[in-house]
Amino acid sequence: MNIESLTLEHYRNVQNQTVRFSKGLNILYGENGAGKTNLLEAVSLFAVCKSHRTAKDTDFIAYGSDSAHLSMQYASDFDRTDMKISHDADIRYFADGKKSLFYEGVRIGKVSEFIGRFRAVLFTPDHLSLIKGAPEERRRFCDMALSQIKPGYIRCLNDYYAYLSRRNALLKEFRENGGVGDRVLLMTYTEALSKIAGKIMRQRILFSRYIQELASDFYRTISGDSEKLYVRYYGNIKDSGEKDDLSDVRLGSELFDLYERNIETEIRRGMTRYGPHRDDFLFFMGKTPSEKAGGEENYRAESEFAARTFASQGQQRSAVLALKLSEGDMMKSLSGEQPVYLFDDVLSELDPNRRERFLSIFHDKQVLLTCCDESAANALAGRKIAVRGGNYTAVDMG
Repeated sequence: MNIESLTLEHYRNVQNQTVRFSKGLNILYGENGAGKTNLLEAVSLFAVCKSHRTAKDTDFIAYGSDSAHLSMQYASDFDRTDMKISHDADIRYFADGKKSLFYEGVRIGKVSEFIGRFRAVLFTPDHLSLIKGAPEERRRFCDMALSQIKPGYIRCLNDYYAYLSRRNALLKEFRENGGVGDRVLLMTYTEALSKIAGKIMRQRILFSRYIQELASDFYRTISGDSEKLYVRYYGNIKDSGEKDDLSDVRLGSELFDLYERNIETEIRRGMTRYGPHRDDFLFFMGKTPSEKAGGEENYRAESEFAARTFASQGQQRSAVLALKLSEGDMMKSLSGEQPVYLFDDVLSELDPNRRERFLSIFHDKQVLLTCCDESAANALAGRKIAVRGGNYTAVDMG
């Protein structure tokens, strides 16, 4: 898919602007605080309805205004080539914290029904937390990707956290009452939580397997084929390694058994200690297996190292980029549509060789890329958009 235009009204530092984009590389350049990241954030809201910068929707509204309006026109990869079709999506944010979502002029009542119509992959410098940050950052990465691909995934997440909240509240009551409480209700919550958790865990395991294959190839491309990236999924239930055995029923049943065996401990703690809310994904690096005899598995145990602890800043950045590219490739493979790529200050810390290899990947994709330096923007072939004080001016069509 390709964004054709984006209109922002009373959004952050933007009063009223319409920005048009080309199908390939679009470079937004300007000083810090000019509004480059604001535009990327606005585009990403149409994909996941969440910001990477704030949890408060009211932060999107420009000072002195009572609402913000975002409108996007984009083309789908499924549209007929002999007929121009533009899809319209609108988001309105209000000062009372409410928002309205529209697709083709029709109001969409649920966020879960809006997500997945438009797909985008966002990278910002903050995403280095995928490698060295807390587990919730990596779970969020997985969940946001799956929400755009699997329509029912976000509903499973919402249901899971609703039951988790109820179960935790009940466990806290048990703890406060010296272990006394409604055991039947507790097991009802436990059974419901386990069934939903099985579906989530299955999707996350499949995601990690898919990402492992893609990310390793992308990382080797960016790094010049000298290193390999490994992805490990860590959950309370072991992945059997056999794809035929990876059923949500089995995973949910094993988690239920785990809850039963540890119910007294959870009551004493007053909280749920197991489940998808405790999952993690970890990343490891090493030289390519071809450089050492004995096969990849033997090689891996001897040579790989934890990316969060031992990788350099450049290696970590390349690893995150590989993960983001893998996210986009997964979307394309499973949905049939190419996502739009949003890269905020992605080139500044890549050396010239890695930068050239990175950009070569996007010859058939729409990319919105920001940089501060006008000379750096001019060195790139694509549509240039100068950003100054919330104003966007097209310089050329590339």
